[in-house]
Amino acid sequence: MNDRAVDESEKEEFDKTILKDGAGFLVELVRLIEEHKDADVTREQYLSIKSKLELFAGTAEKIGADERFTTDATYAYEIFYLYFNILYRSGFKSYLKRTQLADNLKLIYEKCIIIILDMTCVAVRDAYLTINDLKETLDHHELLLLMLNYINTDLETDLSSTYSEVSCTILRFLWAYSDKTIITPNLIKAGYPEDVIKWLKLTFSYRFHDEDDTVTGDNNNSSLLHGYAADKLQIWSNLKFVRTKVKFKV
Repeated sequence: MNDRAVDESEKEEFDKTILKDGAGFLVELVRLIEEHKDADVTREQYLSIKSKLELFAGTAEKIGADERFTTDATYAYEIFYLYFNILYRSGFKSYLKRTQLADNLKLIYEKCIIIILDMTCVAVRDAYLTINDLKETLDHHELLLLMLNYINTDLETDLSSTYSEVSCTILRFLWAYSDKTIITPNLIKAGYPEDVIKWLKLTFSYRFHDEDDTVTGDNNNSSLLHGYAADKLQIWSNLKFVRTKVKFKV
Protein backbone atom coordinates (compact mmCIF):
# COMPACT_ATOMS: atom_id res chain seq x y z
CA MET A 1 0.00 0.00 0.00
CA ASN A 2 1.48 3.36 -1.02
CA ASP A 3 1.79 6.37 1.26
CA ARG A 4 -1.14 8.14 -0.35
CA ALA A 5 -3.45 5.19 0.30
CA VAL A 6 -2.25 5.00 3.90
CA ASP A 7 -2.86 8.73 4.40
CA GLU A 8 -6.35 8.45 2.96
CA SER A 9 -7.15 5.46 5.19
CA GLU A 10 -5.87 7.28 8.27
CA LYS A 11 -7.90 10.37 7.37
CA GLU A 12 -11.04 8.28 6.98
CA GLU A 13 -10.54 6.70 10.40
CA PHE A 14 -9.87 10.10 11.92
CA ASP A 15 -13.05 11.50 10.38
CA LYS A 16 -15.04 8.58 11.79
CA THR A 17 -13.57 9.19 15.23
CA ILE A 18 -14.68 12.83 15.09
CA LEU A 19 -18.30 11.81 14.63
CA LYS A 20 -18.11 9.30 17.49
CA ASP A 21 -16.43 11.84 19.75
CA GLY A 22 -19.09 14.36 18.77
CA ALA A 23 -21.75 12.12 20.27
CA GLY A 24 -19.74 11.97 23.48
CA PHE A 25 -19.47 15.76 23.50
CA LEU A 26 -23.24 16.14 23.16
CA VAL A 27 -23.91 13.64 25.94
CA GLU A 28 -21.45 15.36 28.29
CA LEU A 29 -22.88 18.80 27.47
CA VAL A 30 -26.44 17.74 28.23
CA ARG A 31 -25.36 15.84 31.35
CA LEU A 32 -23.74 18.97 32.75
CA ILE A 33 -26.82 21.04 31.94
CA GLU A 34 -29.08 18.50 33.64
CA GLU A 35 -26.86 18.40 36.74
CA HIS A 36 -27.08 22.18 37.05
CA LYS A 37 -30.63 22.60 35.81
CA ASP A 38 -31.45 25.06 38.57
CA ALA A 39 -28.64 27.39 37.50
CA ASP A 40 -29.36 30.05 34.89
CA VAL A 41 -27.55 29.77 31.56
CA THR A 42 -26.28 33.24 30.81
CA ARG A 43 -26.27 34.78 27.35
CA GLU A 44 -22.47 34.57 27.28
CA GLN A 45 -22.56 30.88 28.19
CA TYR A 46 -25.18 30.20 25.56
CA LEU A 47 -23.15 31.95 22.85
CA SER A 48 -20.05 29.98 23.84
CA ILE A 49 -21.92 26.66 23.70
CA LYS A 50 -23.64 27.68 20.46
CA SER A 51 -20.28 28.39 18.78
CA LYS A 52 -18.96 24.97 19.83
CA LEU A 53 -22.07 23.22 18.53
CA GLU A 54 -21.85 25.08 15.23
CA LEU A 55 -18.16 24.22 14.97
CA PHE A 56 -18.94 20.52 15.38
CA ALA A 57 -21.86 20.66 12.92
CA GLY A 58 -19.65 22.45 10.39
CA THR A 59 -16.87 19.92 10.86
CA ALA A 60 -19.26 17.00 10.36
CA GLU A 61 -20.49 18.58 7.14
CA LYS A 62 -16.98 19.37 5.96
CA ILE A 63 -15.70 15.80 6.39
CA GLY A 64 -18.68 14.50 4.44
CA ALA A 65 -20.46 12.31 6.99
CA ASP A 66 -22.90 11.10 4.33
CA GLU A 67 -20.03 9.85 2.18
CA ARG A 68 -18.60 7.92 5.13
CA PHE A 69 -21.98 6.25 5.67
CA THR A 70 -22.44 5.41 2.00
CA THR A 71 -19.19 3.47 1.93
CA ASP A 72 -19.60 1.83 5.33
CA ALA A 73 -23.09 0.58 6.27
CA THR A 74 -21.80 -0.84 9.56
CA TYR A 75 -20.46 2.55 10.59
CA ALA A 76 -23.75 4.21 9.54
CA TYR A 77 -25.59 1.69 11.71
CA GLU A 78 -23.38 2.48 14.71
CA ILE A 79 -23.77 6.26 14.32
CA PHE A 80 -27.55 5.97 13.89
CA TYR A 81 -27.99 4.27 17.25
CA LEU A 82 -25.25 6.29 18.94
CA TYR A 83 -26.89 9.63 18.14
CA PHE A 84 -30.56 8.67 18.33
CA ASN A 85 -30.10 7.22 21.81
CA ILE A 86 -28.85 10.60 23.05
CA LEU A 87 -32.41 11.89 22.70
CA TYR A 88 -33.46 9.71 25.63
CA ARG A 89 -31.82 12.22 27.97
CA SER A 90 -34.44 13.84 30.19
CA GLY A 91 -33.62 17.33 28.92
CA PHE A 92 -34.49 16.46 25.33
CA LYS A 93 -37.72 14.79 26.41
CA SER A 94 -38.65 17.92 28.37
CA TYR A 95 -37.97 20.05 25.31
CA LEU A 96 -40.08 17.86 23.01
CA LYS A 97 -42.88 17.92 25.59
CA ARG A 98 -42.65 21.72 25.36
CA THR A 99 -41.96 21.97 29.07
CA GLN A 100 -41.31 25.55 30.15
CA LEU A 101 -37.56 26.16 29.91
CA ALA A 102 -35.38 29.23 30.30
CA ASP A 103 -34.82 30.89 26.91
CA ASN A 104 -31.07 30.20 26.64
CA LEU A 105 -31.50 26.60 27.81
CA LYS A 106 -34.25 26.08 25.24
CA LEU A 107 -32.00 27.40 22.48
CA ILE A 108 -29.22 24.97 23.47
CA TYR A 109 -31.58 22.00 23.33
CA GLU A 110 -32.85 23.17 19.94
CA LYS A 111 -29.33 23.31 18.53
CA CYS A 112 -28.50 19.88 19.92
CA ILE A 113 -31.70 18.25 18.64
CA ILE A 114 -31.16 19.62 15.14
CA ILE A 115 -27.57 18.32 15.06
CA ILE A 116 -28.61 14.90 16.41
CA LEU A 117 -31.55 14.42 14.04
CA ASP A 118 -29.60 15.65 11.03
CA MET A 119 -26.91 13.07 11.83
CA THR A 120 -29.37 10.21 12.39
CA CYS A 121 -31.28 11.19 9.25
CA VAL A 122 -28.19 10.73 7.10
CA ALA A 123 -26.97 7.64 8.98
CA VAL A 124 -30.23 5.68 8.89
CA ARG A 125 -30.39 5.97 5.09
CA ASP A 126 -27.29 3.83 4.69
CA ALA A 127 -27.53 1.70 7.85
CA TYR A 128 -28.24 -1.95 7.13
CA LEU A 129 -31.18 -2.88 9.33
CA THR A 130 -32.66 -6.34 9.85
CA ILE A 131 -35.69 -7.81 11.62
CA ASN A 132 -33.60 -7.82 14.80
CA ASP A 133 -33.56 -4.02 14.64
CA LEU A 134 -37.35 -3.95 14.77
CA LYS A 135 -37.03 -5.53 18.21
CA GLU A 136 -34.12 -3.26 19.15
CA THR A 137 -36.05 -0.13 18.18
CA LEU A 138 -39.27 -0.94 20.03
CA ASP A 139 -38.19 1.50 22.72
CA HIS A 140 -38.22 4.25 20.07
CA HIS A 141 -41.97 4.41 20.71
CA GLU A 142 -41.72 7.10 23.39
CA LEU A 143 -39.51 9.41 21.31
CA LEU A 144 -41.55 8.89 18.15
CA LEU A 145 -44.69 9.87 20.07
CA LEU A 146 -42.97 12.98 21.43
CA MET A 147 -41.95 13.98 17.89
CA LEU A 148 -45.47 13.32 16.62
CA ASN A 149 -47.01 15.51 19.30
CA TYR A 150 -44.39 18.22 18.77
CA ILE A 151 -45.32 18.54 15.09
CA ASN A 152 -49.05 18.35 15.88
CA THR A 153 -48.67 21.31 18.21
CA ASP A 154 -46.92 23.31 15.49
CA LEU A 155 -49.69 22.56 13.00
CA GLU A 156 -52.53 23.15 15.41
CA THR A 157 -51.09 26.46 16.62
CA ASP A 158 -50.99 28.36 13.32
CA LEU A 159 -50.77 26.92 9.83
CA SER A 160 -49.94 30.32 8.40
CA SER A 161 -46.67 30.53 10.34
CA THR A 162 -43.37 29.02 9.28
CA TYR A 163 -42.69 25.66 10.88
CA SER A 164 -40.04 25.72 13.56
CA GLU A 165 -36.60 24.52 12.51
CA VAL A 166 -36.96 21.62 14.92
CA SER A 167 -40.24 20.51 13.31
CA CYS A 168 -38.67 20.68 9.84
CA THR A 169 -35.71 18.63 11.07
CA ILE A 170 -38.02 16.06 12.66
CA LEU A 171 -39.90 15.73 9.36
CA ARG A 172 -36.67 15.15 7.45
CA PHE A 173 -35.70 12.49 9.96
CA LEU A 174 -39.12 10.80 9.77
CA TRP A 175 -38.88 10.70 5.98
CA ALA A 176 -35.58 8.81 6.20
CA TYR A 177 -36.79 6.61 9.09
CA SER A 178 -40.03 5.67 7.32
CA ASP A 179 -38.06 4.71 4.22
CA LYS A 180 -36.51 1.80 6.19
CA THR A 181 -39.49 -0.53 5.88
CA ILE A 182 -38.11 -3.00 8.42
CA ILE A 183 -38.63 -0.49 11.26
CA THR A 184 -41.59 1.44 9.85
CA PRO A 185 -43.99 -0.61 12.07
CA ASN A 186 -42.69 1.54 14.93
CA LEU A 187 -44.23 4.58 13.24
CA ILE A 188 -47.49 2.77 12.57
CA LYS A 189 -47.73 1.64 16.19
CA ALA A 190 -47.17 5.24 17.31
CA GLY A 191 -50.16 6.37 15.21
CA TYR A 192 -48.34 8.17 12.41
CA PRO A 193 -50.55 7.03 9.47
CA GLU A 194 -53.63 8.72 10.93
CA ASP A 195 -51.80 11.87 11.92
CA VAL A 196 -49.87 12.23 8.65
CA ILE A 197 -53.18 12.06 6.76
CA LYS A 198 -54.47 14.77 9.09
CA TRP A 199 -51.36 16.88 8.38
CA LEU A 200 -51.90 16.52 4.65
CA LYS A 201 -55.56 17.48 4.88
CA LEU A 202 -54.70 20.51 7.01
CA THR A 203 -51.99 21.54 4.55
CA PHE A 204 -54.27 21.10 1.55
CA SER A 205 -57.13 23.00 3.14
CA TYR A 206 -54.86 25.89 4.14
CA ARG A 207 -52.77 26.08 0.96
CA PHE A 208 -55.58 25.64 -1.54
CA HIS A 209 -58.65 26.67 0.50
CA ASP A 210 -60.65 23.94 -1.23
CA GLU A 211 -62.55 21.49 0.95
CA ASP A 212 -63.08 19.19 -2.02
CA ASP A 213 -59.36 18.40 -2.27
CA THR A 214 -58.62 14.88 -1.09
CA VAL A 215 -55.44 13.03 -0.30
CA THR A 216 -54.92 10.12 -2.66
CA GLY A 217 -51.49 8.92 -1.57
CA ASP A 218 -50.18 9.30 -5.10
CA ASN A 219 -46.54 10.39 -5.05
CA ASN A 220 -47.21 12.56 -8.11
CA ASN A 221 -49.24 14.85 -5.86
CA SER A 222 -46.09 15.89 -4.03
CA SER A 223 -45.48 18.48 -6.74
CA LEU A 224 -48.70 20.21 -5.66
CA LEU A 225 -47.55 20.67 -2.11
CA HIS A 226 -45.50 23.46 -0.66
CA GLY A 227 -42.62 23.20 1.79
CA TYR A 228 -42.64 20.17 4.01
CA ALA A 229 -46.07 18.98 2.97
CA ALA A 230 -44.10 16.93 0.42
CA ASP A 231 -42.20 15.33 3.30
CA LYS A 232 -45.46 14.42 4.97
CA LEU A 233 -46.77 12.85 1.78
CA GLN A 234 -43.61 10.79 1.37
CA ILE A 235 -43.79 9.58 4.98
CA TRP A 236 -47.44 8.64 4.48
CA SER A 237 -46.65 6.81 1.24
CA ASN A 238 -43.92 4.80 2.96
CA LEU A 239 -46.29 3.88 5.77
CA LYS A 240 -49.01 2.93 3.28
CA PHE A 241 -46.56 0.66 1.44
CA VAL A 242 -45.60 -1.18 4.62
CA ARG A 243 -49.17 -1.59 5.73
CA THR A 244 -50.24 -3.14 2.44
CA LYS A 245 -47.13 -5.15 1.51
CA VAL A 246 -45.59 -6.29 4.78
CA LYS A 247 -47.28 -8.62 7.25
CA PHE A 248 -46.72 -7.81 10.92
CA LYS A 249 -48.58 -7.29 14.17
CA VAL A 250 -48.81 -3.92 15.88
